[in-house]
Amino acid sequence: MFDLTLANGSKRHLEVRALPARYFLKGGLYGGLRGWFHGDDRGELYVEHERLGLARCRNPRVARTLSDHVVEVREGDEVGYGIIEYAVAKGYPKYETVQQFPAY
Repeated sequence: MFDLTLANGSKRHLEVRALPARYFLKGGLYGGLRGWFHGDDRGELYVEHERLGLARCRNPRVARTLSDHVVEVREGDEVGYGIIEYAVAKGYPKYETVQQFPAY
């Protein structure tokens, strides 16, 4: 839940609920993975793919440091859906185990 006070002084109360869908951006090379970054030119007609099944991934912590999470947001009777983007950065004590994999 978030209680917001806007610049004009009006107030809003939002309820945010994370839904099961989550997208791990490292799979799209956002933030880099194995020396490559999203948008790198690998040559004309280059094609490659990889499936990141996190239950069997060699090191799932690598993929989990940068993700989008699908959320439901409610304000009164209005409901909307979107994503929250977040990353685990160095210095946050709750998730020290993944901080060796920079999100950027």
